[in-house]
Amino acid sequence: MNLYKRTVQGVSGFSRSPFNYKGKKNNMKKYILMFLLMLSTSAFAEFHGGVSYDSDYFFRGVSQTNGKSSASAWLDWNSDQGIYVSAWAGQVDFGDTASLESNFYIGKESILTDNLSVDVGLLEYRYDHGYENLLEAYVGLNYGNVSLYHYVDTDTHNDYSLVSYGLWFVPVVDASISYGMFDKNNNHVQLDIDYNINDDFILGIDITEKIINGDYLVKNSIAVGLSYNF
Repeated sequence: MNLYKRTVQGVSGFSRSPFNYKGKKNNMKKYILMFLLMLSTSAFAEFHGGVSYDSDYFFRGVSQTNGKSSASAWLDWNSDQGIYVSAWAGQVDFGDTASLESNFYIGKESILTDNLSVDVGLLEYRYDHGYENLLEAYVGLNYGNVSLYHYVDTDTHNDYSLVSYGLWFVPVVDASISYGMFDKNNNHVQLDIDYNINDDFILGIDITEKIINGDYLVKNSIAVGLSYNF
């Protein structure tokens, strides 16, 4: 679920799990100052946010909670010029001292036509214990129901690509399917289904298949969550 995320699977150049990577310290202050200058020109802006409780927290085919539940919260700021600033925090469990992950977004989506837009931005990941910050740049292309995003770690230059398709023909629910790839031997497929209970509450289901060297890993592949949005 993690419904705050602008794209399916959100961020980071490959699996964020500290089992795979420890980033170097990065600081977004200079980028935030740049975006504050851009924000000062916006005539209109709005805030959105929410909280969620999920039976598991998946990130690109990998559980970030060892198959346990996770609570999260987020806040988004969006301007009429397509500039956005977002913050998210959620529980993690890697079997060590880390228990909280926080993400920070700054970016801009440019509407080119009624069906086409380009999205560029930066994302920073932080953990409360044990791991240093990770900074990533991304660019995305959205055309109708299709989205293509590419993410690059600004330090290691590891990258990740994601293509997603909104299943517009599915009735009653909002559904999408996505395919993410680190390299030809390490990728995943995910199906996201959201049911709007009312204007504020969303019931979501994520079904994830992690693929390594052609083998499907199905442990903890389904997560269910309930989100409140405001």
